[in-house]
Amino acid sequence: LDVWPAMGIGLVGIVLIQQPQFGQGYLAVAAAILSSFTSAIAMIGLHKVREIDPRAIVVHFSAVALACCIASLFIFPRQHSLLIDTQTALMLLGIGISATVGQLFLTMAFAAGPPARVSVVGLSQVGFTMLLEMAFWHRTFGALTLFGIFLVMAPTAWTRRELSLTPV
Repeated sequence: LDVWPAMGIGLVGIVLIQQPQFGQGYLAVAAAILSSFTSAIAMIGLHKVREIDPRAIVVHFSAVALACCIASLFIFPRQHSLLIDTQTALMLLGIGISATVGQLFLTMAFAAGPPARVSVVGLSQVGFTMLLEMAFWHRTFGALTLFGIFLVMAPTAWTRRELSLTPV
């Protein structure tokens, strides 16, 4: 399966999943699509720089993210004070530590194996999210949404299948 048709199929899936929300704001949908595309590029890039220590990659990634966050403080208007209470600071610290550990493991995984094979594990989050939405928000999924989810997941699974059939 070629990459461009797979991306097209995935985008059609997103349209089917987001159908009612498209009228509410194109910016959020465009940001999600751009984020998916740049994340895919990053994951492939992680595999290409597998000789570099994963800690160095995570530090570089975190430094770039920190620079972007600090720049955004000066670029975009703020409605709230920058002062935070102790509880919020501790929660942010916990999130930062968890994200760093997760990023380190993600970097190691994509460096160790082919991106198409490693990324299939990420498909499990779709199932978990659906289960959580059904359990906590009693969400039901219509036929178009389920078909859209299938279209988003199918190219990754197919690419994974093709790679496993290809002799190494």
